[in-house]
Amino acid sequence: MIISASRSTDIPGCYGDWFVNRLKRGYIAWKNPFNGIIQYISFEKTRCIVFWTKNPAPFNKHIESVEKMGIRVLFQVTLNDYKNENLELNLPSLQQRVDSLKKLSSLIGKEKVLWRFDPLILTNKITADSLLGKISSIGNVIHPFVGRLTISFLSPYRKVLRNLKDFSVREISAQDKYAIAMGISRCSQNWDLPVYSCAEPLDLSMYGIAHGSCIDPALIVRCFGDDVAIQNYFRISKTADLISGKEVVQFESVKDCGQRKGCNCCVSKDIGAYNTCFHGCRYCYANASPIKVMHSKIQNSDGEFITV
Repeated sequence: MIISASRSTDIPGCYGDWFVNRLKRGYIAWKNPFNGIIQYISFEKTRCIVFWTKNPAPFNKHIESVEKMGIRVLFQVTLNDYKNENLELNLPSLQQRVDSLKKLSSLIGKEKVLWRFDPLILTNKITADSLLGKISSIGNVIHPFVGRLTISFLSPYRKVLRNLKDFSVREISAQDKYAIAMGISRCSQNWDLPVYSCAEPLDLSMYGIAHGSCIDPALIVRCFGDDVAIQNYFRISKTADLISGKEVVQFESVKDCGQRKGCNCCVSKDIGAYNTCFHGCRYCYANASPIKVMHSKIQNSDGEFITV
């Protein structure tokens, strides 16, 4: 019912044509990264796709055709500003990415475009103040075109730290997190933009930052609750509040237990593959090394599945 495309690679930015081809074929072959077993995933019942991307521009041309298939779309768009620090090697310029986000927003509506600043990184050159400056500069421009901001602090996975060993990355303390959260909160009040954290154990609610769900059942219900299949999937019911008379929407959702601790996303099927994104972001948890990515390829002439 819900497809995640994808936490493991940038499908809209790198493999948009391939993915639309697979949608038209009606299925995809997905290789489990832990045991190597191939599963065939049918799109027959798919009603919502959550796309994850740093560069939506190549996929904007496909939006209309996807929606004509009866599939609703949400976009998690990561828009950082680390190119000058050589942390985001192969991305288009920041201005180009801002322009493509605006275009996407005009196509699907701002509520369905979810801005991520992810990850939040501190180094000997990137201080908390300079990081807040980056966030503020981007947010001042794009806040009218997005429905929310999601933040995530750098996760210290072994391969991430290995790929960042030359960048003097420092541990982000709780004090740092509070200071950054306070600064983001001040910005968000000017933008009138809700802010959520992603899989963050620290409680930042005193700054108006709630624990978020990147694949958010409440947002899916709000945006696409008119779809009968989605109504049935989430068991949506509507009642009237006895005091105000306003409509109250209730639904049921199952947490995705396959995700890391602290993740509040609802159940979906992620169809990407590690070591296949060509953006070259040095902090990426999905790429073991640039060398592995250089050898990645799309398997089979019709691109049945992404593999290495």
